[in-house]
Amino acid sequence: MRYTVSRHCRVVVFLCCTLACLLPGMALSQQIPAFVGHWGNDGQFSAPWGIAVGADGSVYVADTWNHRIQKFSASGVLQAKWGSQGSDDGQFDLPSGIAVDADGSVYVADTANNRIQKFSSSGVFQDKWGGEGSEDGQLSAPSGIAVSPNGSVYVADLGNHRIQKFSSSGVFQTKWGDEGSGDAQFSSPAGIAVGPEGSVYVTDKINNCVQKFSSSGELQAKWGSNGWGDGQLSYVAGIAVGADGSVYVADQGNHRIQKFSPSGVFRAKWGNNGNGDGQFSSPYGLAVGPDGSIYVTDSGNDRIQKFASSGVFLAKWGSDGSVAGQLSAPYGLAVGADGSVYVADSSNHRIQKFSASGVFLAKWGSIGSGAVQFYTPDGLAVGPDGSIYVVDSGNHRIQKFSASGAFLTRWGSAGVGDGQFSSPSGIAIGPDGSVYVVDSGNHRIQQFSASGAFLAKWGSEGYSTGQFSSPSGIAMGPDGAVYVVDRGHFSVQKFSSSGVFLAKWGNWGSGDGQFNRPSGIAVGADGSVYVADTENHRIQQFSASGEFLDKWGSEGVGAGQFASPTNLAVGTDGSVYVADTGNDRISVFKYDETSGVSAFLPSLHLLLLQ
Repeated sequence: MRYTVSRHCRVVVFLCCTLACLLPGMALSQQIPAFVGHWGNDGQFSAPWGIAVGADGSVYVADTWNHRIQKFSASGVLQAKWGSQGSDDGQFDLPSGIAVDADGSVYVADTANNRIQKFSSSGVFQDKWGGEGSEDGQLSAPSGIAVSPNGSVYVADLGNHRIQKFSSSGVFQTKWGDEGSGDAQFSSPAGIAVGPEGSVYVTDKINNCVQKFSSSGELQAKWGSNGWGDGQLSYVAGIAVGADGSVYVADQGNHRIQKFSPSGVFRAKWGNNGNGDGQFSSPYGLAVGPDGSIYVTDSGNDRIQKFASSGVFLAKWGSDGSVAGQLSAPYGLAVGADGSVYVADSSNHRIQKFSASGVFLAKWGSIGSGAVQFYTPDGLAVGPDGSIYVVDSGNHRIQKFSASGAFLTRWGSAGVGDGQFSSPSGIAIGPDGSVYVVDSGNHRIQQFSASGAFLAKWGSEGYSTGQFSSPSGIAMGPDGAVYVVDRGHFSVQKFSSSGVFLAKWGNWGSGDGQFNRPSGIAVGADGSVYVADTENHRIQQFSASGEFLDKWGSEGVGAGQFASPTNLAVGTDGSVYVADTGNDRISVFKYDETSGVSAFLPSLHLLLLQ
């Protein structure tokens, strides 16, 4: 389902040195762990939207959910990247549109920050304008952006349902359009492009049409309607115009590209829903290269595809990973007694095994419902004998394997009876080998023997103690206590091994000890409880009784930052492994036991495993 950069597989392991420094007055039990490393690649994407090609053939991509810009050669070789999540100069919040002018300046529609930013071709910040509002020059979720040959900048002001025109320095010049479905009206204009003769083309996303205007906003043509026939559109997104005037449209809802004459006459189409060469999953952005090649951001497949102007597939690059060592929406995470790290590579429907430093060791599984097949595997746990238990969530069952991936047994099916499941998620193994499963859709915990024999259950949907609302994660403490993340109630509940309620803590919020859709939980050898506070993009640490101790992380793609972390595990040496799901990577942290807070130093070296 995913693809690699230029089809060459890589595992990137950042080996980072840490510097320990003592903060006055902070107890050793409150040490923030140092970032040790993460596994993932530059040149990979998370829902890329905008794309543009410079006069020299360089390809610029708005890597939207990674809140950054990446620059490539025409063949997909990474040349530069810049940006992180934030609102400072050079930072982004969901950048979606991108354009390049004749002198190489790069304009970015910084969508959630309601502004435009301008950079040099290497990413040096130059200027910005906008700000949230509906007055002239203000913006609301700007989406598409285009630059005319004379340097004028056109912005699809999506939230205000209009087009705005600026000088190259951001001086407001004119605007047109308002909300509606009539001529020169819009409902969420998404894409914008300028033709060689200066005409401005706009994709009207909700109205499923394309409108063409003069440079000052006079309507010249309009075409399209909702549907899947030739010339019909569904949630139309990006648009680009070739040197010959041909208009290319990203027909997002139909997972295809359509080609039109400058007046809207249908000429060709290519693509359908899928992940093969020339197939798409929600294509969003479009750009035409100097040689006439068509570049498409295949957003749902997290990659770029390149075509001839006739639609013939030429090349592809980028992914969040599908080859050995790469990951796509990793969820479950477990560490064996020997330090091996097992990852439920959910969107790739497989399990991967790594060394403690991230070296790929093994993988098994594929999409399906047979033995050693999975449908979005979620939770993972390692038994006392080294057996690997996998929550095969989409198949509503548990599968058990040897440490090397040999199939041993499986149990469960969809339902509400004993031993049946509804979208199970977390799993934990007791000291005696008992298997505890979070039966999320049935709002309960089920207990089994190591071979899958049903033993007990507790919990139901509700707000009382011992009841749940879509529980997700589960962990076993060294004393045999069972900790459950109650995702829908933004809390953690603690039980005895037989299901007797012991304690509860947490509520909705972003303060210490509060949660926003927490998912995963793990317990260290000292009894410390770690929770993946998913939508707060952080990890929180508690005592066994629920006393808040520490927290770390923020939203972003940098070292020690997260994008919706969903699960975590504690290694035998105390290292904390985090499934940084939105960033398609595993991040590793470790406490320094002899001094205070450990600080992160930049990466010392980069290891590429070919």
